[in-house]
Amino acid sequence: MKSLYVLKKETFIIILSAIWLSLPTLSFALPNSDFTHTEQGIAYPKPNYGISTQRALIEKGEYLAKAGDCIACHTDTQHNGTPFAGGLGIKTSVGTLYTPNITPDKDTGIGNWTDEQFLKAMQQGIKPNGSYYFPAFPYPYFTKINRTDLLAIKAYLFSLKPIHQTVPANAPLFRWHFLALGWRFLFFHSGEYRYEPHQSAEWNRGAYLVQGPGHCGMCHTPINFMGAAKEEYFLKGSIVDHYYAPAITSDALKNYTVEQIAAVFAKDKLLTGGPVKGPMAEVNNNSLKYMSPDDLRAIASYLKTVKSKLAPRKPNKLGSDTGKKIYTSYCATCHNTGAAGAPKIGDTAAWIPRSKQGTNIILQHTINGIGSMPPKGNCVSCSDQEIQATVEYMLEHSITTQ
Repeated sequence: MKSLYVLKKETFIIILSAIWLSLPTLSFALPNSDFTHTEQGIAYPKPNYGISTQRALIEKGEYLAKAGDCIACHTDTQHNGTPFAGGLGIKTSVGTLYTPNITPDKDTGIGNWTDEQFLKAMQQGIKPNGSYYFPAFPYPYFTKINRTDLLAIKAYLFSLKPIHQTVPANAPLFRWHFLALGWRFLFFHSGEYRYEPHQSAEWNRGAYLVQGPGHCGMCHTPINFMGAAKEEYFLKGSIVDHYYAPAITSDALKNYTVEQIAAVFAKDKLLTGGPVKGPMAEVNNNSLKYMSPDDLRAIASYLKTVKSKLAPRKPNKLGSDTGKKIYTSYCATCHNTGAAGAPKIGDTAAWIPRSKQGTNIILQHTINGIGSMPPKGNCVSCSDQEIQATVEYMLEHSITTQ
């Protein structure tokens, strides 16, 4: 017989699911939001390191804030905003969510926050006024950061110049804090990172950075329809802002050395060749390039051991055979052989750079034609939806997430 708690939780899931289903395009993780990327990075402001006894703590916090890439979301790069002063608008289908000011301004920033309030925000996603943050703020990952490191980050933020800047009000839906409460009930698991005694110090350092400050899973782990990470597919790859965030698990990285993986972060060098672009280039230039070689090696060492399930492919809306039939009839001549410079189906190295442009761009090129490829690959009778099915078929058979 099921416990009363389980029955209550199942009832709650049904009710909350009905709310989410009435808003089918909403995702609190915001994987396909309209977001402006700044691949060249944002210039960090110079802290006031203060007296010698404070300097070490502030420097530690500065390093960790960079490891967490806090500057990317809390800077309005769309309008040349001041770093950490917030106001970046993240557009969704149900309105815009604005990031808060985290400078030490006492009126519009966090200058009046106590240590405990800061810890509660970072580890529990709870504001000083008791309301809840939506998980677009990655507190489900920051909960793993230990108190000492979090207070160092606070010391760093409080060493910055206060910026008096009120951010715009969020869209009405993002003021419905009971939705965040429901999400927490279903998906949030609080708790600092626990050291694994059977693993090396390097491995533990890498795990801590990936799972906590780096919040790598926010992009590289697929999410469910409520915007929560599918933990069984941890780091198995996902789509973020129309860019492919590849699998970074042991299976995907087994043919690469720790040094090669670390070079992706430090040198903007893709494992398959060519430069890193898109959101990952932004992460490199705002965050990872500031990290020590030892920490980058630790991250790489940990990633090479991560094991999780392979996420199932979503069936094509037109049926599983539609894309295959069109591909076989119109596309295989070039894409099976690489004729006329066409990327061969199954050639992951050839397709990943294209996937990073976004599926919409690939679809547009396919429909309109590009280079030696004619519009719709000569399937003039194909609808745009059928071409989309074909593109998805080719991507599914060319980019592995294993």
